[in-house]
Amino acid sequence: MDLNNVNDRLNRIYSAIDIMEKSSTQEDIIYLNSEIKEQNYRNRTEIKIKQNVDSEVYVNSVIDHLAHIKDPLKAKIESIKLNKKIIEDEINNSYALKILIDLSNSAKHGYPLTKPERSGLSPKIDNIEKVFAVKKSNFDADGGIDFLKFNDERKPIISDKINTTVFALIKDRNNNQLMTLNQLIKQSLNEWERIINKYNLKL
Repeated sequence: MDLNNVNDRLNRIYSAIDIMEKSSTQEDIIYLNSEIKEQNYRNRTEIKIKQNVDSEVYVNSVIDHLAHIKDPLKAKIESIKLNKKIIEDEINNSYALKILIDLSNSAKHGYPLTKPERSGLSPKIDNIEKVFAVKKSNFDADGGIDFLKFNDERKPIISDKINTTVFALIKDRNNNQLMTLNQLIKQSLNEWERIINKYNLKL
């Protein structure tokens, strides 16, 4: 495993996202059936499962993999005789990447950060929940989730394989919502890909 290879880093990012979204287990299906019997979900678009340690681990893994591609990119850009400060400038000019790096640093050093933040928003991850969802693709156009829907008889409308996924909100220090976790992932991936292509850093 080449830790400095940009292609390998990108593959690990997508692998971490795939792990966060898994097919439902028999235990999940039993939970789903129980919830439908016990509660009226006629006007609900998703079923939430209580927060657990696994969900937090998955979220932190994706955030770390996304943020840590910064250093291989700096090494790569230096290898083609450009200043590594270019990568720092690109991050500081990106709303999503500033929030991403702040979240990663908070996981490492504690919240709130005592060192200068990039975003100035003291972002944090909140409302981490495991949810049942019908997944047609990793993300929709807005980086959202296609949630499991129910008919008038409170039965799930199954148009594709039921998956479980992790949902979370990104909030600032005053608990104002900045974006969803999926939106952050999508926007950060798009930004890294833009930077990689702009400076031809993938090969």
